[in-house]
Amino acid sequence: MIVVDEFAYNENMHSKWLSSLDGVSLERLSSTTATNEISNWNSSSSLVGYATPTYENSQTEIGDDVTVGVELEADVLTPNYDGYNDELIIKIQLDKPDYVANVFIFDAVGREVKRITNNDLIGNNTEINFDLRKEDGNLMAMGAYVIYT
Repeated sequence: MIVVDEFAYNENMHSKWLSSLDGVSLERLSSTTATNEISNWNSSSSLVGYATPTYENSQTEIGDDVTVGVELEADVLTPNYDGYNDELIIKIQLDKPDYVANVFIFDAVGREVKRITNNDLIGNNTEINFDLRKEDGNLMAMGAYVIYT
């Protein structure tokens, strides 16, 4: 009957950006930091449905060598379903958890063609897969586009 570890849940550990905590899991950032350290916990990302059971946490420990930024996996996309560059993978690396993201796609004349995320709570190491479809479900036309994050 020896207690190895213990956790005291507190709603204040959740992200301040959430309007409701129903169904939102807390994720532990580091297994080496004290369990009840409030800064070691954060709400799961909305992009994973606010929970990651049996899967890697959406909020993770951040190393000292983290390069903050947004990276695109490919510069040119060919949505012809041959398994090569058929979707855009946007990688976002952040210096801490609890960021809210907006990712919009605009055409060459500045019209919004797709809102990929809109005030979504994201993980500090996030990959967003975009299938190159506009809001109406049709594939985007060939051309140059601007990604605003």
